[in-house]
Amino acid sequence: MSARETAVAALTSLPLYQLSTAGMELFHTNALYWLALHRPDESTPLWSALGLHALRVAHLEPFIRREWRHVDLVLSAGPGQPALIIENKIGAIPTAEQLVRCQTDVDHHVATMSGGTDYVLLTLTSPSFALAKPWRSVTYRDLLPALRETAGRLSGDEAALVSSYAEMVGRLDEVARLYDPAGTLHEAVKLSPAERDALSDGRLLSLVEKVRAGRFAELATQAIGGELRELGAVGAGLSNGWGLNEWFVVGHAGRRFGWQIQGSQFKLAVLTGPRDPKDRPRREKLVQDSYEPFFDFTPPDHLPHALEGYKGKKVWLGYEPNFVYRYAEITPNTTWAELLALAEWFTDRTQAFVDRTR
Repeated sequence: MSARETAVAALTSLPLYQLSTAGMELFHTNALYWLALHRPDESTPLWSALGLHALRVAHLEPFIRREWRHVDLVLSAGPGQPALIIENKIGAIPTAEQLVRCQTDVDHHVATMSGGTDYVLLTLTSPSFALAKPWRSVTYRDLLPALRETAGRLSGDEAALVSSYAEMVGRLDEVARLYDPAGTLHEAVKLSPAERDALSDGRLLSLVEKVRAGRFAELATQAIGGELRELGAVGAGLSNGWGLNEWFVVGHAGRRFGWQIQGSQFKLAVLTGPRDPKDRPRREKLVQDSYEPFFDFTPPDHLPHALEGYKGKKVWLGYEPNFVYRYAEITPNTTWAELLALAEWFTDRTQAFVDRTR
């Protein structure tokens, strides 16, 4: 078996992992919450690893909340004591802008009850961008020694449970690492049908697709934002079991122009504006009459084999209420590095087109 197959089999064989799949982020948040609430002394190594050196102070009532003010976990030993804010992400990593909004939402609430606030983004894969202060990045891999030490401080069933949890975290980290595009830039993007089936059977497909799409969004944002350009962030999501990445820029009449990657499809798209026709035939005619030259999938000279022609019968494709697109197929051997180069080239081309048509 390949390293990926071995890692997936090892993780999915764990009963605790199977119990976690109903709501993975909440499952991990609940594990930390239980340790903080019921075993604060035994789990001291864990909180120290996250930057909070005490969860219990004499004569004070600790403040421990999950899903509070849209934040996953808030921990403090009590009034006047430091507070730890944890945003827990198992799949896609939030953007810098999302973290700023998160901080703004909770800052004034915790400032009145604490002696300082520490913000931690807890993820499987570390962000490839620098976090704006006061946010810090901590990965589950960083927590593994502390989780194992915590298990050693417990006894009986609790020790066995936390030890099993630490093993599961280690296995989960290994799967995420093996599928992280940052470490596999020169490997093909496309997963074989058999590999997708195995991930789906193990209830790992959506996680892997989120990890892949989230990391690609970070790397692509860095690539298109080089040389002090301000071209906006690449988005990441999940749709119909496939990771999705997209980038758009606003043009004439509130219309948006850009690209979208989903599965093996590289799409060029126009999102019609608020005053444009709403019915599909007329908005497609508007796009055809005004912007058909935009839908040119000729790849750059240095990526001649990354895309191949559309084989469908429909001239235009789209989604309600205003998405009009065409697509080319990403070839099976296209690598992550080549896909990044395609995204950068089509971003520049889109921006130039919009500038000409404004």
